[in-house]
Amino acid sequence: SNPRARLTGAWRLQSIAHREGAEPVPADGMIIYSASGHMSAQILSPGEQAGDEIAFHSYFGTYSIDAEASAITHHREANNDPGAPADVVRRFRLVGEDGLVIRPDGHEGVVLTFRRAGG
Repeated sequence: SNPRARLTGAWRLQSIAHREGAEPVPADGMIIYSASGHMSAQILSPGEQAGDEIAFHSYFGTYSIDAEASAITHHREANNDPGAPADVVRRFRLVGEDGLVIRPDGHEGVVLTFRRAGG
């Protein structure tokens, strides 16, 4: 099946695990992939411990998919962290009809779990 077609749409963040084997904690946010190749992400990422500060990540740009590697590269045009790299790789796995799991390269053990929004 075509990964771009399956990724197209809005995905609501459900949880984040901060390291391999860590219990996922509830999180919120949304990532949107358009059929035209544009993307936008807003992530509210709680810390591992209750009471930890919540980090906010927001950026937009375009994306490309390497289906062989199950990888999406976000080509960020604007970012609330101006020092961050423009291009970042996200390993992805589609789960059933409405699940998306993302593992960001460079953040060992971090796992973000999404559900299709409105689905």
